[in-house]
Amino acid sequence: MIENNVFIKGRIGMFLFLRNADGQACIEHVALFGDMMGQGMMPVVWLALVGLLVVALWRIFDAANAASPEHRTMEPGMIWLLLIPVFQVYWNFRALPEVSKSLAATMRDKGLNPDDCGQGIGVVWSLLVVAIYIVHIIGWTISGALFSIGAAGLAGAAMILLGLLVLLGWLAVCVCIVMYIVKVQAAKAKILAAGNVSSPPA
Repeated sequence: MIENNVFIKGRIGMFLFLRNADGQACIEHVALFGDMMGQGMMPVVWLALVGLLVVALWRIFDAANAASPEHRTMEPGMIWLLLIPVFQVYWNFRALPEVSKSLAATMRDKGLNPDDCGQGIGVVWSLLVVAIYIVHIIGWTISGALFSIGAAGLAGAAMILLGLLVLLGWLAVCVCIVMYIVKVQAAKAKILAAGNVSSPPA
């Protein structure tokens, strides 16, 4: 309830800021966009994002299955826990490195020379998600505080800045996801190309 109240205050502050800065026409355009989102656009956007995440996780799951069972530090199916909101902030740090480590261990067992199999990119992905959540919390807190002391214009500016930072953050996450998938799929291709060959015991 408190979060919704802060959200409403933040939107009002943003509209007041736009009115003072760019005139009534700007307010009307923003309000029209808000109405469109409220009448069904936002659920469609979220469904599309969830769909893209499912496709990405499927590619990661597919690559994780290429790791030899004896070298898996995590079962491939556990990657689907990344679909759980909030919990994914923690699970990113567990699942992504484990998939990379399993693939790298399998490659070494087959006499291949692996890179980090996307482990570094997975860490960056995980840190970006944490940063986005922190920006959300700080942004809502600051904009709500500014509105409560009567600084509606500053509250609106804070909301706009929050939106831009979050958008840039998620775009960066998308880039990391693509790069991670490329890395683990490349590792999978090398493992499959090597077949059942294992390096001789030392």
